[in-house]
Amino acid sequence: YSVHDFEDAIVNGFVDTRQLATRVNHEELVDRMLEWVGAEFSRDELVAAFDRLDDLETRISSFDDSRRDQAQLKNLTSKLIGRFAVAAARATRDAHPGPLGRFSGSVVVPRSVQAEIAVLKGTVSAFVMSVAERQPLYREQRQLMIELCEALLERGPSSLDKAFADDWRSADSDADRKRVVVDQVASLTDRAAVARHREMVE
Repeated sequence: YSVHDFEDAIVNGFVDTRQLATRVNHEELVDRMLEWVGAEFSRDELVAAFDRLDDLETRISSFDDSRRDQAQLKNLTSKLIGRFAVAAARATRDAHPGPLGRFSGSVVVPRSVQAEIAVLKGTVSAFVMSVAERQPLYREQRQLMIELCEALLERGPSSLDKAFADDWRSADSDADRKRVVVDQVASLTDRAAVARHREMVE
């Protein structure tokens, strides 16, 4: 999600790619990233992660919504997702060499990858999420998500898509069932989430 949020922020004109590429106000940007991620990562870790992402051949230094730039952005998005997924898959296999199932293992994400994801999240936060004018919208969206999760959790598998209903039935605890609900909601598009909320809550 961090990759697609970053992509959406660029497409919608919120993130200034030239500013990122030339590192204008870079220190201020890192400060705002730190505010977003809290004490989970040090400044040095975020700077190093930013440098790694900035060194990627697929990075973009401008975006004017041309077909060329759209293609370059899609290429960057694909490369980032692949980069993160491959690193996590390798680390998970190293930690769990045996067979893995939904509830029989846990995904291992290398700290370096976590830091790179934090940079993407922090960048979106600095350019989009922390903008005061947008806070009422985010509060409204957050409340909608909470209400939808509560409704799905109360109604159980009958309200879930088949794959998630199957996961619910195989879950062993309330915590596992809550996770199924979160996965279901996360799979929805914005429009689908609003429609499902309207159907179940309003």
